[in-house]
Amino acid sequence: MLISCSYCNRLHNRGEICQNRPKNNSRKKETNIITKFRSSRIWQKKRHEIKIRDKYLCQNCKKNGIYQFNKLEVHHITPISKSWNKRLKNDNLITLCCSCHKMADNQEISNIDLIDMIEKEKPVYTFKGPHNGLYWFICNGHTNIKGMDVMHHLDEIDLFCA
Repeated sequence: MLISCSYCNRLHNRGEICQNRPKNNSRKKETNIITKFRSSRIWQKKRHEIKIRDKYLCQNCKKNGIYQFNKLEVHHITPISKSWNKRLKNDNLITLCCSCHKMADNQEISNIDLIDMIEKEKPVYTFKGPHNGLYWFICNGHTNIKGMDVMHHLDEIDLFCA
């Protein structure tokens, strides 16, 4: 049975492959330990954790005063291929938008700058007190939405348990 070809507009026998049919150049992606890791459940959870830590913002754009929250990716500062042990370490992961991620991969954003962005976001915990017999716990000395210091009351028992 003859059928009309959509590639050359001629008639071919059913099942015959037309010479004008485009070749499929997409190669099957090689599966290795890194590609398996990227599709693992543990990596999906870690990516989500890092995005939460970075408040779903591109950290490079944020440094420049831009709040980019679209097309976010988690970047390995030290590539997995160079250091397998750092693949899930929080201090090796940072949230970047698609364009900043490409710049980081091309070394247009230095690894030192990326590490500095993470260091600035790390909470610093200090103890204050006793004040009126109470101890206070302060995180980064930041203020909350109401403009008050972020402080939590701790009993002496809590200090020894922490």
